[in-house]
Amino acid sequence: MSQRRLLHVFSTFKVGGPQRRFAQICENLGPNDHHTIASMDGRWEALELLSHNVSYDQLEEPLHLTSGLSTLRAARDILSKQKPDLLVTYNWGAIEWAAANLIAICPHVHIEDGFRPDEVEGRLWRRNMFRKLVLRGHSRVVVISETLNRIALNEWKLPAERVQFIPNGIDVSKYEAACSRQPPLNYGITENDTVIGTVAALRPEKDISSLMRVFSQLKHIENLKLLICGDGPEMATLESLASDLEVEQNVIFMGYSDRPEDALALMDIFALSSRTEQMPLSILEAMAARLPIASYAVGDVADMVAKDNASFIVPRDEEHLLSALRTLITDTRLRQHLGASNFKRVSTTYTQEKMYDAYRELFNSHT
Repeated sequence: MSQRRLLHVFSTFKVGGPQRRFAQICENLGPNDHHTIASMDGRWEALELLSHNVSYDQLEEPLHLTSGLSTLRAARDILSKQKPDLLVTYNWGAIEWAAANLIAICPHVHIEDGFRPDEVEGRLWRRNMFRKLVLRGHSRVVVISETLNRIALNEWKLPAERVQFIPNGIDVSKYEAACSRQPPLNYGITENDTVIGTVAALRPEKDISSLMRVFSQLKHIENLKLLICGDGPEMATLESLASDLEVEQNVIFMGYSDRPEDALALMDIFALSSRTEQMPLSILEAMAARLPIASYAVGDVADMVAKDNASFIVPRDEEHLLSALRTLITDTRLRQHLGASNFKRVSTTYTQEKMYDAYRELFNSHT
């Protein structure tokens, strides 16, 4: 049997949520599919996520061109030459490829994970109009959150029959197992410490500075630490901020880890301070690690967590986040109860197997 050929177009192939999910789905689909990956900015760090069992290659043509029109022409030429069995585009950064396939060369699925920082407060009307134009024809649009589903239907005016909600899913057992053993690294954390933690790329929209400002108001609490797992362009700024806030002795910058479960195993409370999210994998991972969650109410976070935990998903105000964290810090039994409730919810609702089944059915029905 010949391999089915899928062409995946990303704005970047740096490590991130969409790239992690892509790697997991590719491995699950198996050897009968060949995946060609296009990275619009020429970054390829996420190749390290791909299993040796995945059949793939990289699109070598230059894609970072001077204008949208030139990108569209190049995309059309590549599609005409390759004629993949399925084109899969990811987010706004690959939208020119959807436009290039408007007069269909191949079936098309567009997966929407969220928005760039310039659309945090609201979508740009020109982009909404363009999405409406290029996605309402033959394209199938996958959204990963109920929030995005409403936007696709109400703002982009896409036909309901062409929009499909597929929530993210994770390997719950991996995080459960990690939290049942002693982590290989402890970064000076002792059993007497209470650890607030987060896992995030250190980019402006993740707003780790907000979490650090809140943490600085709790620094009088003995044996309290903040663990930040992640790397990115904001690292130096955040390290400087820790010094300015006089909390550098209690803030641990772990850096990037390809095993976030080891970081989660060191935490007592998971905190998320992003300006924008849709359905963050880090929340699901924290739930699988049996952690209570304090977060700003962004995207679907309030609906993702267990009902008991929902009151700790607060409006975007540092005083609200401070209050949520203070309550969790002082009540160990509450933390354990919320962690158990979160674990039950993620292990029944957001499993990797449910996600795999949905994408397999989607791709099979469109090729």
